[in-house]
Amino acid sequence: MNPEPGRRPETPVVNVLMSVYNGEAHLPEALDTLLSQTFRAFEMVVVDDGSTDGSLRILQEHAERDDRIRLLCNESNRGLSASLNRGLLLCRAPIVARADADDIYAPNYLETQLRLLRDRPELGVVSSAFDKVDVDGNFLNSFRPPTEDAQIRAELLFSNCLTHSTTVFRAGLVRAAGGYDETFWTAQDYELWSRLRDSARFANSDVPLVRYRRHDGATTRRRGQAGERLSLTVTQRLLTKYLSRPLALDDICVVRKLYCGTEAPGIQAARQGTSILRDVVGQAGRVEDRATVTALRRRICRSLFSLAVSSAPTDRQTSRHLLGQAARMDPDWTLDRRMLKLRARLHLPEALLAYARDAMKGRTVEER
Repeated sequence: MNPEPGRRPETPVVNVLMSVYNGEAHLPEALDTLLSQTFRAFEMVVVDDGSTDGSLRILQEHAERDDRIRLLCNESNRGLSASLNRGLLLCRAPIVARADADDIYAPNYLETQLRLLRDRPELGVVSSAFDKVDVDGNFLNSFRPPTEDAQIRAELLFSNCLTHSTTVFRAGLVRAAGGYDETFWTAQDYELWSRLRDSARFANSDVPLVRYRRHDGATTRRRGQAGERLSLTVTQRLLTKYLSRPLALDDICVVRKLYCGTEAPGIQAARQGTSILRDVVGQAGRVEDRATVTALRRRICRSLFSLAVSSAPTDRQTSRHLLGQAARMDPDWTLDRRMLKLRARLHLPEALLAYARDAMKGRTVEER
């Protein structure tokens, strides 16, 4: 049953959990889109984390108009993890939906995620696709993560594919795991999912339920090298357990870049990184289902091929290695026209390539 708009339900079905720190620029839009959800039987627990701008005033004004908001105030800035843990203690509902103060929520965000948890009781954590927008809300691109548990679990070995600001989870599951690790000032969601990986089942809705705002104040934009290495320690822990052997953090850094296709390393690092990727695929072949292994191989193949293309103009040796490893990951792709073209470019002498290009254009050597 949906209560009247703006009225706190006696027994909320879900708690929306938010922490705010100096978020006045986008907070009103986030609150308005959450408070106008099609599913209304919820209570918001919002923690103001020592804001020094107008965030607290905005929260107080919204709380006066809508008594579904329960407002907590930290005397000083304690960080996101500590604030979420404090808010989690006050969540009364069996389900918690995360929300961020700078994002824009689809009207059916809660309705869609709650239906997914209701229809599939084995699930403990659900997230969704999202649309990325700029500071003014203009569309940039879309993110479409894997939707099913097995492929999400494989993806989590390398990076986070459960977007924190559109995640809904069973409260008891997260409390039993100890909540958020307060030593993680960034990547706290990825760290939490890593601890739940062995006990929970995951899913992503394929429908974008949030417009994720990209701006300079966002935590992921501000975390820098120290934050990136903190995030890498989660990947290090997961891959070390998955392969049953220790892995150096520098090697993990290379592996993630190769898997995500973000940066081609030098030849020695590329060889070490692709060796680890082959080991992960080998282990997956022993413990995962065929569809998951196939998806993993294809994902790695396309990332390695992308890096082979980008490194070809400046580092042909690394490019050749990455191209060969891409072909090993997905042999069915070896006849793809793009791969054949790059293979020819890397392995044939430049003069012969120029001659072939001219021949295809109907030109003779003398005409060049």
